[in-house]
Amino acid sequence: EGSAVTGGSDTGGVVLDEAYVSIGDSTVIMAGKKGSIMNKGDDEPLNWLGLFISEKTDTGVSWGSDTDLPDGGHVIQVTSDLGNGISVSAGLENLNGTNSPDGASGTAVGVIAYKGDGLSAHATFAAGGVLDGDIEDWGVHAGFAGTFDNFKVVLAGAFGTDDVEGDYWNVLGSASATFDMFTIAGSVEANSNDQWGVGASASAAVTEGVTLNVGGRYLEESSGNDIYQVAAGVTAAVTETITITGEVGYLDDDWADLFYGSAKLAWAPGGDFTSSIKGTVNSEDAYKIETEFKKTFQ
Repeated sequence: EGSAVTGGSDTGGVVLDEAYVSIGDSTVIMAGKKGSIMNKGDDEPLNWLGLFISEKTDTGVSWGSDTDLPDGGHVIQVTSDLGNGISVSAGLENLNGTNSPDGASGTAVGVIAYKGDGLSAHATFAAGGVLDGDIEDWGVHAGFAGTFDNFKVVLAGAFGTDDVEGDYWNVLGSASATFDMFTIAGSVEANSNDQWGVGASASAAVTEGVTLNVGGRYLEESSGNDIYQVAAGVTAAVTETITITGEVGYLDDDWADLFYGSAKLAWAPGGDFTSSIKGTVNSEDAYKIETEFKKTFQ
């Protein structure tokens, strides 16, 4: 089975944006301009406030900002469902090299993943610059998330290297337990920059749709400085699609020592679309407005 998606141009020509070929029900070969097949999931901390290093790496673990592995763009990809929840993917991405800071072309990607029975796990391998004949950067991202009755566990790690900055690693572990209306969670993280952090929280589902949260997190930096935050909040689902969140807390880091308060309105109408607006004020008379719109395409 084959298919192609095309679009007209101003000159009357035809532009081929994406094409795929299905082999049976389990294997798909794709080419064109697409997103990445990289899997970087199974790595989010379970405590309410999250962790400081994790927050800076899009909520998880990272192979490091110096490891240049641009993804997506012009690609050739193959995905295959092996059955029993196991899938494998491979591809060449960033073939045009335009979304790479150093202009290196071609990122080779391989992924093996499992999903089923309350468990999900993956290992992603990537190497940059394969079309230039000089692989300078490569990385590995692996994660495991499991639910066992009222317990949840997340274990994740990433490693990256480049020929200038050297090696970087980042690990994270998290667990939570739910007893009736209460959930307690704890998380730890560390990286090769001599940074480590911990976080913990307790949550109570006081009524249907209303949850109270208290938590804290701490980060020890290589310079000897420490950062910590404590907070309390309430989340209320006012309708099936609208959620309101309020939070008050205290933050002490290298730049500030302040109290803050925030309010957030989130809307999730369905169709893999979510949006939110959040306002924050603090004891230094500063304020911030944040908005987010997200659409996931399957």
